[in-house]
Parts: sequence; structure tokens; C-alpha cells
Amino acid sequence: MNRYTAVIAAAVLACASGGVHAQDDGIVNFGKIVGGNAENGKACGASQSQIDGYKAKQKQVMQGMYAQVKNFGSDFDNGYKLGQQTMQKAHATGTYKPDAAICKQLLSEMR
Repeated sequence: MNRYTAVIAAAVLACASGGVHAQDDGIVNFGKIVGGNAENGKACGASQSQIDGYKAKQKQVMQGMYAQVKNFGSDFDNGYKLGQQTMQKAHATGTYKPDAAICKQLLSEMR
């Protein structure tokens, strides 16, 4: 796990409330990380097209590992939305803002 993913994962999981009852918590948590990264990418200047491509790529990678899980798509999408909401709140309250190194890494991933 690289530096920015670890930071995002910690921020998302620390701020996120429980209450998601999905078939696979690993998928939901991965969706949260991707959603948080998407919001940070937006804060770093990524276009919506770049963010959409990043989400699709990450979802496809994870789906390859969880192909047998019936509710993969909805579990991932629910986690993604939670990650977005958590990071939007963190940005709005000023509790988290991606630094230059994280922005560089995210924008590289989203190209």
C-alpha cells in the first residue's frame, strides 16, 4: 500500500460511521478508499472524466478478485459513496486536505 492510499484509508475508516450491512465488508471498505481518493483527486484538480475513469479501473480490478460475490457492484458503489461523503466532510471542515505529494500521486493514477 503506498503512502497516499494508507493516509486515505486511515482517514476514511476513522471518519466513516458503521451501519453499512453489505455482503462483503472488504468490498465496501475498498469502495470507501476509492471514493475518498476520488474526492481528493477532485480537490487536486482532476477532471470528472479522470475521476470516472479511475473509479471504473479500480472497480474492475477489485471485481476480478471478487467475481463470485453476488452483490459486488452495489457493495462497491455503497462504499464509494460513503468514502466520497466522508472525504467531502473532511475537506469542508478542514480536518484533511491532500498535500502536494498526495496530489501528484493521485493525478498520476487518474491519468
